[in-house]
Amino acid sequence: MSPVWPLRLVHTLIVLTLSMSLADFIEIQALSSDDLRRRFSLQPSCDPAVTASMADPAASSLMVAIECRIKPASSTSDDASTSESP
Repeated sequence: MSPVWPLRLVHTLIVLTLSMSLADFIEIQALSSDDLRRRFSLQPSCDPAVTASMADPAASSLMVAIECRIKPASSTSDDASTSESP
């Protein structure tokens, strides 16, 4: 197991969870990162990710989570140092 994934997990925070219709979720999912930050008043350093789950297939709504990840500074040699060698 790579020792990298726990470090990346630390940089993720679930900012909010919402209940919304499938149509609303599709609309939210289509937004750019900048639009998501504006719509949900997220910090500029947030790299938002949207996921959804449906507990009951007969339900008319989804539980949607918006995760806020730290934006990567840039693709530098840090990326190379975290890769596993064969």
